[in-house]
Amino acid sequence: MAICVAAHESNVLIGPEKMPGTLCVPPGAKRLILVAQGDRRSRMGSETQNISLALQERGFATLLIDLLNECEASDPWCFFDIPLLALRLREVESWARDQPMIASLPQGCFGFGTSVAAALVAAALSGTSLGAVVSLGGRPDLAKAYLPKVTVPTLLMVGGDDECAISLNRKALNKLSCVKHLELVSDAARPLTEPSVLEHVARLTGDWFSKYLPSKDNE
Repeated sequence: MAICVAAHESNVLIGPEKMPGTLCVPPGAKRLILVAQGDRRSRMGSETQNISLALQERGFATLLIDLLNECEASDPWCFFDIPLLALRLREVESWARDQPMIASLPQGCFGFGTSVAAALVAAALSGTSLGAVVSLGGRPDLAKAYLPKVTVPTLLMVGGDDECAISLNRKALNKLSCVKHLELVSDAARPLTEPSVLEHVARLTGDWFSKYLPSKDNE
């Protein structure tokens, strides 16, 4: 499990659905990254924890959040209910704006799987707090008609040997009308879960948010 680096850490329940989350705020944090899970992955999984810890070490506050409650997570149909996941993510955005410790921090979103589509839908809607989005092995194609409305910088990362994912992400990338990039982060010999790949992913993620998500000091 990732451990915050000399930071405030707390477990939270968000919204009427009581979405479970873990908030970590390093000293002097100037940005908040919502690390969203919308499928079988949990915020407690090693991939999520390792990437989040790397972000914390670079001074990002992180809010690890499961967009589905325990009952919903047992229903595979919920994994692909993008409107539901997007609504939940908007609830998380709103909740964060009401918390004194993080209310002033610009928000970005890092996601896996279908939570990426939810992040892009949320980012396309008026009133969003999201200023940048990063995806790892995600399904941005499921955001469909919302993609041309996304204006926040978006980084899509996929495994270099996953032709299906590459094709889906490339088609989604072409529909985005924002600063965007598709990065192949591994090959057939190195799965996305390999530590060296996750280290590379964490570095690219931190670089993207540092470059494109304004800190609270330079908004």
